[in-house]
Amino acid sequence: MAILTSPLLIRSHALTLLTLSYYLITSPSTILSSSALTLLGQSMRLPPAAFQPYRNTLTQAYSVVTPATHELCGLLGLVLGVMALGELLWAGGLGVGETLRYEEGSQSGFGVKRVSRERKGEDLAVLSAAQGSWMGQAVLRVGLEGLLCIWSYLVWGDRDLLGLSGGKSRNRGATGDGSLRMVLGNQVVFTLALLDMLFWGWVWTVIREERREVLRGVQQWREEGVGEEERDE
Repeated sequence: MAILTSPLLIRSHALTLLTLSYYLITSPSTILSSSALTLLGQSMRLPPAAFQPYRNTLTQAYSVVTPATHELCGLLGLVLGVMALGELLWAGGLGVGETLRYEEGSQSGFGVKRVSRERKGEDLAVLSAAQGSWMGQAVLRVGLEGLLCIWSYLVWGDRDLLGLSGGKSRNRGATGDGSLRMVLGNQVVFTLALLDMLFWGWVWTVIREERREVLRGVQQWREEGVGEEERDE
């Protein structure tokens, strides 16, 4: 079993989203001017985002975020906050597996916790459904964010070093033509999409390992039920 369980990973992700939501609502310039936010995008030679504060090379200071950008960041912060609360609530379905380690019975002994057979079956069903739902969500996020990263690099990346652009750089900067490319084809979106894609890939592998244990528990639960029915007969 993995050291970090899937409920812990998802709750940590939700707390990270809540932190980003707080800064996007109260102080978006703190996030948008962060070097860590654009580190991966810069390494891939992607242009800066048009909504980022402009950095003055003489004073090494950032300009103030425009009111329109502040409003959009506030709206995005609210969306992230709602997503984080949803993750915190729905992650509870992955935590019912604790009762699967309890022995079946009506009474608890010294240091031994027991649960009814019906309760154990219900927890198995809930846990299996929750794992399937989260794995599907992880696959969807990895696929969409992976496509976004590939599209950003192929359309906006500077590929002169690889000899793929025919001697002409395709890095057009934040003032490119096309609003969709200005919003999505930049360092900020690439970095966030790549990090989130790697995280959900990690979550998928952890849940897959936990799901194997659940399937073994289901098989054992069924075998015990068949054994009890044969003894009753």
